[in-house]
Amino acid sequence: MDELTKAEFRRVDDENTRQNRRIGELETTVKEIQKISISVEKLATNMSYMLEEQRKQGERLSELENKPAETWTAMQRTFITTLCSALAGAVAYGIMQMIAAYAAH
Repeated sequence: MDELTKAEFRRVDDENTRQNRRIGELETTVKEIQKISISVEKLATNMSYMLEEQRKQGERLSELENKPAETWTAMQRTFITTLCSALAGAVAYGIMQMIAAYAAH
């Protein structure tokens, strides 16, 4: 082999070495990108579950917040009913007293 052929073989061999190194680096990069992609997918799934849980907690919180208002409304209704019943009883008693007084004369 002459010097020109040897030099060409060395150049091709050096080029192959560089290409193999670059391919190795690309394979490493692709593996890292795949890991990141899987992590992003897991993160999106977890966020979806968290969003659903937040929605459920919001509903439960609304129920808890409304409970005192419902209790207060029930208490008001009971008070008004009691007051009206007492008033109606007093009016009925007064009417009966007037009838009794009228009948006694």
